[in-house]
Amino acid sequence: MTAMPAAPSPAEVWGSTWVPGPSPIEGIGDDTGYSIAWVRTRDGRMLQVVVDDTTAPAPDVVGDVRALAVGEETIDVFTPGGQR
Repeated sequence: MTAMPAAPSPAEVWGSTWVPGPSPIEGIGDDTGYSIAWVRTRDGRMLQVVVDDTTAPAPDVVGDVRALAVGEETIDVFTPGGQR
């Protein structure tokens, strides 16, 4: 997994999908499902991330990627609405 900086990193979605069923990550998605997305960061990194929203973002949506500690693991989370 890619180490993320403490501050959010701007990113743009190039693809996403909805995963039906409860999220294995508390606070992500809802009981009906959650989204994952593939994003490109400003510095050119390509990441697969979970989405901090209940809908799958469309291509070209911008937002921020941040690190989220889940137990002993760290995952990358995309929040729509950031700046380009």
